[in-house]
Amino acid sequence: MQHPAGQTWSSRLLASAPRTGEKMRGSFLKILLAAAVVCVAGASAASAREKPDFYVWGDGHFGQFGNGTNETSNLPIAVNLPKKVRAVSAGAAHMLVLLEDGTVWAAGANFYYQLGDGTTTPRNTFAPVPGLRHVKAIAAGGESNLALLDNGTLMAWGSNQYGEIGDGTYDLAPTPKVVPGIGGPGRRQSKDIVSIAKSGEHCLALLRDGTVMQWGYMIVDLGFFNTLIGSLTPQEIPNLNHVALIATGTQSNYVVLENGNVLAWGDNYYGQLGDGTTEFRDFPLRVGNLRDIVAISGGVGHALAVRADGRVYAWGLNDSGQLGDGTTDSQLLPQVVRNIPDADGVAAGYYHSMVLLSNGMAMSWGENFDGQLGDGSDQTGRLTPVPVFGLKKLKVLSTGGWQCVAQ
Repeated sequence: MQHPAGQTWSSRLLASAPRTGEKMRGSFLKILLAAAVVCVAGASAASAREKPDFYVWGDGHFGQFGNGTNETSNLPIAVNLPKKVRAVSAGAAHMLVLLEDGTVWAAGANFYYQLGDGTTTPRNTFAPVPGLRHVKAIAAGGESNLALLDNGTLMAWGSNQYGEIGDGTYDLAPTPKVVPGIGGPGRRQSKDIVSIAKSGEHCLALLRDGTVMQWGYMIVDLGFFNTLIGSLTPQEIPNLNHVALIATGTQSNYVVLENGNVLAWGDNYYGQLGDGTTEFRDFPLRVGNLRDIVAISGGVGHALAVRADGRVYAWGLNDSGQLGDGTTDSQLLPQVVRNIPDADGVAAGYYHSMVLLSNGMAMSWGENFDGQLGDGSDQTGRLTPVPVFGLKKLKVLSTGGWQCVAQ
């Protein structure tokens, strides 16, 4: 495949390309800025063994659960590691775990060095990523990863097919390497990275001054052709300020401003930008009339958001019922998801959706081929929200596509 050259934002037509995806979940406004990487690093387990370090369910074919098997599960499975877990992040078929000692452990697929150990050997048990220490936030993408260090340095490893490593090349990164031109010691405090987000092919970083950097290429679907939008190195998004939250869909981006409004850009083939059209945007544009948004997440062709009053909104692709409205009709503008009591967070999978309730329980809906709804059913999709079986007192909910994680 021919890739666009150069270090600045660009677009180029190319033959139709495959689509992969990712997710995220966050807090709100200046609380997030003050708390630095909370929206990515999440919360630690309550105590060493009061409850499991985290739960996993859904697709486990590549050993990404780290429990010594390569099996899927339609119910949550408890996972414990030798040390306290601070955060978990799932890629397309692998998983990262950030421990409280600042090390990162990985399990699952490794075709593109996503486990960071210099090999392409998959692994169904968790093991440390060699040489990676003093980490405070992680973000797993499709086949590559980001890790933010205590000193502000940003590391990346794995696939680099679309420039997602950010080093100006398309060379794979078998082990973690520094992402140049962003973060690190010696920079102005206002340019410190406070949170990171990763999709399959591109990355976002929110800086302390409320601006956003992006690198890698988004694949924008134009029907007969696709176009690539992006950069091989981190570049600041022009005219974008006062950002409080960032999230990536598969080929689109979402930001929540300090005033609670939402902007989006990128692929819009399914209406996932929520602007009432299916026209792609290479610059941020307002998402419907959303306001007072406190959490947001993007999937392959749909997106989810939580308002400060606990209401959940969904828009975009609905072929698997991922909008939770009881139909399979896609929506070009945000719609309220009914029968969800007081939501606190959301996580959009590839074709399913999840919500974290304020009481610490979880609900899910949409596609269920790999048991990703966690309700114990056998490949039965849901058009409306159902409870995830047996989970309570949760603080963080996320998904990497077809597998899910809860803490």
